[in-house]
Amino acid sequence: MSDAQIPPQPPGPEGQGGPTPGAGAAALPLELQAANASKDHRTWGMVAHLAALAGFVVPFGNIIGPLVVWLIKKDESPFVA
Repeated sequence: MSDAQIPPQPPGPEGQGGPTPGAGAAALPLELQAANASKDHRTWGMVAHLAALAGFVVPFGNIIGPLVVWLIKKDESPFVA
C-alpha cells in the first residue's frame, strides 16, 4: 500500500464513512500516523524510546524517562502519546 492510499474507514456513528468525529490522528492506522508525523514529532518519539535506556544509569530511569517525555508532549503530539 502506498502512502497516498488511505484504506476505507468503517462507518461513523451517523452511518457516514470515515473515522468518528473528534477521533483525530488516533483513528488512522499506525503506519499512516508515522508517515504523516512531522520530523519534530518523530524526534520526540525517538527520545521517548531512548529515555528507557536511562534505567542503566538511574534506578527506575527506564520508567521515569519515558514518563517525563510523555507528560511534556502528550497534549502536543498524538504520535508521541
